[in-house]
Amino acid sequence: MSHLSSATQRGFVAGIALAIALASTRSLSAQGEANPDLIRGRVMKADSSGVAGAVVKVTSNVNSVTRTGRTDSNGRYSLIVQNGGGDYTINITAIGFTPFEGRVRREGDEEVLRLDVMLRPSVQMLQANRIVESRRPRVETISPEVGATNNSTSTGVLPPALQGDLNALVSLIPGFTALVNPDGSSAGFSALGLAANQNNVTMNGMTVGANSIPKDANVMTRVTTTTADASRGGFSGAQVSMTPFGGSPFTYHSFRLAFDNPALQWSDPQASSLNAQYSNLTLSGNSNGEIVPEQSLYNFSWQGGRRSSPLNTLLSADSAGLVRQGLSPDSIQRFERILRTLGVPFSASGVPGSRQSDNASVLARFDLNSTTGGATYNGTLSANYNRSGAASFGPRSLPSFGGSNGSWRLNPQLYGTMNIGALFLNELRLGVDVNASSGEPYVALPQGSVLVSSADINGGANVQNLQFGSGSSLARSSRNGSAQVTDNLSWFSNNSKHRLKLSADPRYEWYDQLEQANTRGSYSYNSLADLEAGRPASFIRRLGAQQRQGALFGGSLSLMDTWRKTNALQFQYGMRYDRYGFLTAPAYNAAVDQQFGLRTDRVPDAGGFSPRFGVSWNFGKAPPSVNTVFSQGVLGTLSGTVGRYWSTM
Repeated sequence: MSHLSSATQRGFVAGIALAIALASTRSLSAQGEANPDLIRGRVMKADSSGVAGAVVKVTSNVNSVTRTGRTDSNGRYSLIVQNGGGDYTINITAIGFTPFEGRVRREGDEEVLRLDVMLRPSVQMLQANRIVESRRPRVETISPEVGATNNSTSTGVLPPALQGDLNALVSLIPGFTALVNPDGSSAGFSALGLAANQNNVTMNGMTVGANSIPKDANVMTRVTTTTADASRGGFSGAQVSMTPFGGSPFTYHSFRLAFDNPALQWSDPQASSLNAQYSNLTLSGNSNGEIVPEQSLYNFSWQGGRRSSPLNTLLSADSAGLVRQGLSPDSIQRFERILRTLGVPFSASGVPGSRQSDNASVLARFDLNSTTGGATYNGTLSANYNRSGAASFGPRSLPSFGGSNGSWRLNPQLYGTMNIGALFLNELRLGVDVNASSGEPYVALPQGSVLVSSADINGGANVQNLQFGSGSSLARSSRNGSAQVTDNLSWFSNNSKHRLKLSADPRYEWYDQLEQANTRGSYSYNSLADLEAGRPASFIRRLGAQQRQGALFGGSLSLMDTWRKTNALQFQYGMRYDRYGFLTAPAYNAAVDQQFGLRTDRVPDAGGFSPRFGVSWNFGKAPPSVNTVFSQGVLGTLSGTVGRYWSTM
């Protein structure tokens, strides 16, 4: 958040080449982002007048969730279903009319599922006291309307050890590159060749700082690089959108235990001397069901685990392990002898007996549905915790050169969707996201490193860097958070061919960082002789701890229209405006102003317009056999977008 930058991407490709390029953005996706399914239509008599008070019951063919509502005086109905899967059975009953049963399902790019029904009067033969039912109307296949073409997936497609890792999930997409830190940990991913900070992650349409979820979480995930939806922004690379599934009428509980035992792991003698074996215990589970039938549901997933291994330091390796690292035992003996003479400790009282990493995470969602079917409310809670002991330990460092670190994240959200009359829909989201991390070295000493040259078995020479003293680079703490409000107000035309959406997204962000790394200094030596003689090649030190605090306020305003020209051709166009500004500024430095003509107490703001335009065409019909409830009803889609995208990072 220390600076603002922008990136502009434009592209419009036609034909098969575009379809292949966009396949990467759709390979991991879900129906909608946090948007519910909106099922609309009109119930009519034979003379096209509306049937008032008809009972409309919608049942999901995916998870059996049921919503019930009534038609208004004009026969219109509008029902909202959260995470219904886009495939529904509709039953309509009215006094004096033959009951209707039909099916409506998503076949292409539609956001709104529409079904108009004409009811026929029931005929009774009173003399014979017999009821005659007329033939039911034919069920029409719902044509594509508006929105994004999506498929569904979850982190369950990953190997067990990586399930729940969002970065690992995204790295499966062709064209996306996984990024790794020097210590081997994940640094996110690169999309379109941009840095990882040009991406963002959302849950229920709101920005969050999450990069992992519980293994058994039921979450729809979508990765997008470009979109014509002007209500979505804050990224110039890719956006990872998550939407937790709601509960179902059927109660379900699952429990999973995974355990890696060192006795089942094999390694050669050299690796064994470096304590490469580890044990890993993971407990996870999921529960979902109803609290009040058809009104309140829950979906709760959790995970906890511990990974432990023997300490892998310079002192734990035998001669075979040292040779594997390119070190000779006599060099290590001399290194240890010099440190004893200098009084440098090899270990510390806080060093644990083994290297342990603990983690815990939860993802819970609770839904409350109105009895009329015109409104839904839900709350989502996402949280995780990580703690690592013996951090920064390595096979070329002493046990004292380490410490512990930890982090936690908390993200509560509230989301409500409500019909306003027959033509308006309002979606309101509130959310807070807080992250914190800290680290602490085991000993309060300067940090040291020395280059050691050892002869290898082939007669050559290996040069390695040995570390001792304190792992003072761990001394830090940081907290950052955000509070966000998002409101989308949509207007639908009577025939659902147009959806006009006005969106506002105000946001407040803050950070508090305390940097204490290297306050005691770092020494580096070019040889063991220099270490013994006290001749450092360099000395670097931070003069005192540094605390940084700041806040940012901004948001976006967008207006867009989604127009279904025909059943297969739809357009999406709109304009988005973003504006962000810092609420804090550094102190004024007169010397810098006099020397360079720059005022240090002025910070830049960033803002601009983002025009969007997109078109998609659905062609062909898929075979009638259905292997999955998420299968599309069309053979393919050709689509393209042109727009401006930029990130706040």
